[in-house]
Order: sequence, then structure tokens, then C-alpha cells
Amino acid sequence: RTQISLPPQTQSLVFGSTAILRCGVSSDPSVTVRWQWIHEKPPDNKRTIIKPSERHSIENGTLRIKSVNGIDVGNYTCIVTSSAGNDSRMASITVMEVPYPPIILNVFAHSNSPGSVSITWQAGDDGNSPITGYIIQHKLINQGSPSSILNPPWDTYQNTIDAQVRNYTVTGLQPASYYQFRIMAVNQVGEGRPSEPAPDPPLLIPQQQGR
Repeated sequence: RTQISLPPQTQSLVFGSTAILRCGVSSDPSVTVRWQWIHEKPPDNKRTIIKPSERHSIENGTLRIKSVNGIDVGNYTCIVTSSAGNDSRMASITVMEVPYPPIILNVFAHSNSPGSVSITWQAGDDGNSPITGYIIQHKLINQGSPSSILNPPWDTYQNTIDAQVRNYTVTGLQPASYYQFRIMAVNQVGEGRPSEPAPDPPLLIPQQQGR
């Protein structure tokens, strides 16, 4: 009787890597075995027969998918047919990527604590891999002017903010200067794209009182 002896395994893969789904069979050597792979993609679980392409290859039942990305997420069923019996097994693929940009909700300058700003943000999608922390960067736009012809660099203020934190106070900023801030999320895949710079227009840090 023909049956699947080496079923495909559910996998969580890094974006851009290669997926290898095996589907080994045990059968009479004289029997011709045919393999077919079906992909069911969420959310509607539409079934698609996988055909060889630039990214997809099937050899002796093993399905290889190069450069996996979001469209490859879902369930994969290996269907084996022969005159000595049929069998099928299913596994799923999850693709992990860097986190999506956070969204900065509020940037507030402390009037009673010169040079300090509180930033509140909302997490973006985690890219199917838990967020492990955040990075805050700031940019000194131009002392005394909210715009600058020169594009100043982003400076990293803190790169080890805990994953649970959604509010952080940045200190040591120059009073009477304009700043913008941005945040990146990090997971095991790497550092995600930064949030949109905030605020826009840039924030003026208050002068110290009495000056």
C-alpha cells in the first residue's frame, strides 16, 4: 500500500529564506506514485494547485519555495496518488519578518523639566515574531528654526526599551531647539522600519525658566 512515511512539517520561516516541505512515501517500487501540492491561503483559504515556477519546485515529492514572503503563508497539503492507494498530509507555513513601524500617538514637552519630552506610541504588527524591544531616535532639526536645508542625522537615544513599554521620557535635549522623534520595533528577525517622524512640524523644547 502506498502511504506517506515522511510527512511535511509545520514551519515558521524568516522572510526571504527557503521553505522545504518533504513528502516521502513508502510504496511498492513497481508502482508509479504521483504527488500534488495544494496551498490554502488565509483568510479565505482559497485552494491553489502549486505548479513549478521561478520560486516553486517539486522533486520526488519535496516542495521547495524560494524567498518566502507573506503570500506563502497558509496550509500546504501533499496529496499522493497511485494504483496501490492514496494518502495526504498537511503542514502550515508562517513567515516571520521584521516588525511593522510603530505609530507615535503623542509627543509632550515637560515645562517643569527642561529638556525632557514624553513619547507615547502604539505597536505595529509584530511580523509573526514577538517584539523584543524598541529603539528611540531623535533629530535636532535646527537650533532656533523649525526647518533646515541640511538634513541632520538621526541619533539613537535609547536602543534597549522593553517590549511592554509604550511611553518613554527622553531627557537631555537642548532647550530652545526643535526636535523630531521616531521609533523602531525589534524582533528576532531584526530591526523594523521606523515610525513616521513626530511631531510634524517639529517640537520646540521650552527654554529653562528664568532665562
